Amino acid sequence: MTEEITAEERLANEQSHRAEPVPFVDYHANNRPWRVLFPPVYRYLPQQYVDAFFERGDIMLSSFAQFAKHPDEARGDVNEGTAILRAIGGGREMWALTKTGQHAYVLCGSQSLSKDLMSKFDGCDACIEITNVPDFALEISRHLVGFRNGISGHCIYGGRSLVRHMQGDPFPLPEGGGNVPIEQLFQSVAAAAQQEDLLLKERRFSYQAEHRLLWFVDTPPDHNIVVKAPNARAFCRRVDPAEIV
Repeated sequence: MTEEITAEERLANEQSHRAEPVPFVDYHANNRPWRVLFPPVYRYLPQQYVDAFFERGDIMLSSFAQFAKHPDEARGDVNEGTAILRAIGGGREMWALTKTGQHAYVLCGSQSLSKDLMSKFDGCDACIEITNVPDFALEISRHLVGFRNGISGHCIYGGRSLVRHMQGDPFPLPEGGGNVPIEQLFQSVAAAAQQEDLLLKERRFSYQAEHRLLWFVDTPPDHNIVVKAPNARAFCRRVDPAEIV
C-alpha cells in the first residue's frame, strides 16, 4: 500500500537548507561582471566522527593509496589517480598513461544531501555541511606538515580516459631533432591534463555526485591521518537529521 503525503510534506521534502554567507568569486571582463558561487559539500560520516569534529575539530584525511585498500564498494577504487590522457592539437596527438595524486591527502564529499545516498556508505548516519569549501580547505592546510598546494573540484564521471582538445601542438618536438628531454615530456603531460586527471571517476560512481579536495604535501601519505583543526568548524555546519530526506 502506498502512503499518501500532503502537499505541505512534499514541499518540506523539497526544501534546500543552506548556511550563510555563500562563498563566491567575482570576475570582471570588459565591464561585464560575472559571479561564480561555491555550493556546499556534504560529508557523510558515523555520528561519533561528526561529534568529534564539532567538539574538538578532528577530521580524518585519506589518500588514493588508502582508497585502493578500502573494502567498501562505495569508497574503494583501485584506479584512483590513474588516467589515459589523449591530447589533440596542431594536427598531432599525444597519448600518455598518468598516475597522479600520490603526494596528496584527500577528502571526499558530495554535492547531494540525500538519505538514499547516505545509506550507500556503510555505517554513516550523520553529516557535515562544508559551507565554505575554499576557506575550509585553506584552514586544513595550516595543519599539514610539508603542505605545497591544493585543489578541489567536482568529479568527472566518464571512465579513466581524458581527451584534451588543444589549440597548438600538445608535444612540440625539438627543432633540430634528437632526444626529447624528460622534463619537456612531464611538462607537456601536465599542461594537457591541467589536473583534471585527479578528478576522474568510473561512471558507475556517478550517483555519488562527488566533490573532491586534495592537499599536496612533500612526502606521499602512507596512512590516514586525523587533523585537529578547530578553526575549520567556522566553515561548516552540523546537518540536522530532519534535513536529510
